[in-house]
Amino acid sequence: MRRRSWYPGHIAKGRQLLENAVRFSNLILIVLDARAPFSTLPSWNPPTGKIAWKLLNKADLADDRATRKWLDYFKDEAIAVSAKTGGGFKTLFRRLRTLKMAKVIVVGVPNVGKSSVINRLLGKRKSQVGAVPGITRGGTWFKAGWGVLFDTPGILSPKLSDDTKLTLTWLGCLKEDVIWDSFVLPAQKLIEKLSLEVSLEDIAIKRGFLKKGGELDLEKAASVLLKNFRDGRLGRFTLELPPRGGG
Repeated sequence: MRRRSWYPGHIAKGRQLLENAVRFSNLILIVLDARAPFSTLPSWNPPTGKIAWKLLNKADLADDRATRKWLDYFKDEAIAVSAKTGGGFKTLFRRLRTLKMAKVIVVGVPNVGKSSVINRLLGKRKSQVGAVPGITRGGTWFKAGWGVLFDTPGILSPKLSDDTKLTLTWLGCLKEDVIWDSFVLPAQKLIEKLSLEVSLEDIAIKRGFLKKGGELDLEKAASVLLKNFRDGRLGRFTLELPPRGGG
C-alpha cells in the first residue's frame, strides 16, 4: 500500500480561510465525534470573546453513559447530537434562537460529520448569501431562518501523536492508506481496544475473503472491520473518557 502525505495542502489553506471568516462570526460550532471528543478536537482555539459550543456528533454510535460523562465534563459548552437521526438538534436550534443574529462558523477535523451537521442546520431550503456588508470573501456563507452559517474545510494539526493517529484512523478521520502500510495493524489494535471476541482470520473465513492460492485476505477483512465499527455495526462504543471519568 503506497502512502501519501497525510497533511494535504488544502488543510493549511483552510486554516487561513477560517482565520479570515471567524472575525465576522459570533458563534463557533466545533463538531466532535462523541466516541472520541479529545482526539477529534481541532488544534485551533477560538478567539477571545467568541462563543464556542462543542457538538458531540454521532452520539447514536457512542456509549450513552460515556456521553453523559463528556457532557458533564464540558458543562454548558457541549450538546450531544446525531446528524444522522436528528437527535439533539431541537436543543441546538433553541440555543441558536437565543442569539439576535447568529453568524455561525462550523469547525471540525475531516470526516467527523461536519457536512451532515450543516445540512441539518440549514434544512432543505438552504441558500447562499450574496454580497453582504461585513461578511468575508472566500468560502461560502449560507442563510437560514436563525442567521447565517459559514462552512470551513476540515482542519488537522500537522503534529499528531501516534495514539491520536490511530484513533482518527479508526473513526475514518484519517485515511488508512496515508498512515499505514497495511489495514491489518489498525484493525487488530481496534479488536484489542474494544475487547472483541473475533479475529481477522474469523472474518476472512466467514466472508470468504481469499487471495489467489487460497490464502486468507486479511487486508480485506481488516477493511470490513474498520468500516463496520465506523457505521456502528459492532455496537455502541466510546474510545476515550474525560479525565477522572468527567465527574
